[in-house]
Amino acid sequence: MQLKTILNHVEKQKGFVYCEARWSKKREIEFVLLPRKGSKPICSVCGKKRPGYDRLKTRRFEYVPLWAIAVFFVYALRRVNCPTCGVVVERVPWGCGKNTQTKSYRVFLATWAKRISWKEVATVFGTSWDSVYRAIHWVVCYGIVHRDLSGIAAIGSDEIQYRRGHKYLTLVYQLDAGVKRLLYVAKDRTEVSLQGFFGILDESIIQGIKFACTDMLPAYLKVLRERAPATLNILDRFHISKKFGEALDKVRAEETQYNLKSMRAYLKREDFHRFWTYTSPTWASKFLRDWCIRANQSQIEPMQKMAATLLKHEPLLLNWFESQGLSSGVEEGFNNKAKLTMRKAYGFKEYETIKTALYHQLGNLPEPKTTHKFC
Repeated sequence: MQLKTILNHVEKQKGFVYCEARWSKKREIEFVLLPRKGSKPICSVCGKKRPGYDRLKTRRFEYVPLWAIAVFFVYALRRVNCPTCGVVVERVPWGCGKNTQTKSYRVFLATWAKRISWKEVATVFGTSWDSVYRAIHWVVCYGIVHRDLSGIAAIGSDEIQYRRGHKYLTLVYQLDAGVKRLLYVAKDRTEVSLQGFFGILDESIIQGIKFACTDMLPAYLKVLRERAPATLNILDRFHISKKFGEALDKVRAEETQYNLKSMRAYLKREDFHRFWTYTSPTWASKFLRDWCIRANQSQIEPMQKMAATLLKHEPLLLNWFESQGLSSGVEEGFNNKAKLTMRKAYGFKEYETIKTALYHQLGNLPEPKTTHKFC
């Protein structure tokens, strides 16, 4: 079986033929392509068949390596004389634009980059880190353009630190039972950051969002009230437990050793867990108010502040019961994966690079269709 036969099986090019397989001077495999006899070139702008104009110099397009040997397509692009678009380069099925990577090769690199670090992908397949990034960026852009945002019923918004010096990212996730994915990434944790998410959605999609899990950041709460007033905003068990942990840490930090005050604070936190066992929002509200009274009488300042916070956000806490226990635990799991993605990145510093990496790992994006799955 010849190499051309294998390639025609896994990567047949409509309107083109593989006429030769040869070694290059650098011991790379080159496949020379020619237009099929009688076929007209396609305009890269309007996508219509047009008469040819001339040919450009021969170019090489990097393809998926074979037996650890670099593989290239060799082809001299034609220019077309399009009455609508003028004289432009033809469209070819294996590539696009001025990029010298084939579509299959970019999908190949992007798939491996989900499993190992970008640096390791570059090393294993004999390419550069920049080539891996460009492949991933192209696959991510394709996925964002072709993803389906309809049917979103539950979302979660949170922030994570991505650089020292209080550099944060706002992340928005879809938390529906059947679909859990990253929907949006933005710089900072301001109102503008979250406004951008609603800016990419149609009004009909926004109206379909029933629940939103957030922390107590005022900027997020304000945007949700303004842009999605019909959405039920929820402060769930996970975020409240996190706040209790911070309050308990403050009590312990004030003491050189655990004593009665620390134990009382710990018991207060454990006592509040009963709030989540109620099935009636009315009885849960009564328990909350009684607990806050006892917390204020405890003379433990962090617990008193916690009581004030809970009373301030009581309506959002009670929304948890209407949502039938929707939790942002999945959201926090995504945050941990996002941090792992950035750690695997070996020091990504640019925001756009980090954004691309997060969408690639957590976005569950559709990928370009290829005739063969290489990995």
